[in-house]
Amino acid sequence: MTSRRPDFNPYTIPVIYKWFATVTVIFLVAAGIKQTPYLLIIALAIYNGIFGFLILKRSLNQEHKLLLLGIDFAICVSLLIFSGGWASPYFQYGLSFLILSALLFGFTGAGLSITLYGIFYFIGLRLNSFGIDKIIAEGYLESFIIDYAIFIAVGLSSAFISKVINSLGLQVNASEDK
Repeated sequence: MTSRRPDFNPYTIPVIYKWFATVTVIFLVAAGIKQTPYLLIIALAIYNGIFGFLILKRSLNQEHKLLLLGIDFAICVSLLIFSGGWASPYFQYGLSFLILSALLFGFTGAGLSITLYGIFYFIGLRLNSFGIDKIIAEGYLESFIIDYAIFIAVGLSSAFISKVINSLGLQVNASEDK
């Protein structure tokens, strides 16, 4: 009798992360630390449900991956831009785009998402009156650099995890075929 290991879907990680980050936002809002419309949280929960269903229940070809990643990027960036940029309670939620792009496209996806997200993060700051001059004047430069270093670390570590999971999956499949 051979025991078969259940297949692990590597996309489970961003789905779990999206819900964890949403719970974090709800906690921040409920505690009065950050203010945001509750309707936005409800919309985000609906999006998370749809996202989770699509990514875990369907096989994704290249075109679907790109579409899903584009939608997720637009939502994450919009949340940051329209809810305070740097001071947004959705800051952590926005990291899910980095995780997803790294899991879907490896190190190439991580590099591209780090670059794109950095550009749009800066635009979000700018639209919320946080230019480089204000960041420096108010002593936030170190925090700004640390935040972007977190973006880079999350993206690259997600790509590494994706590579390890895929490698282990190939090894398990090869040993089961023997």
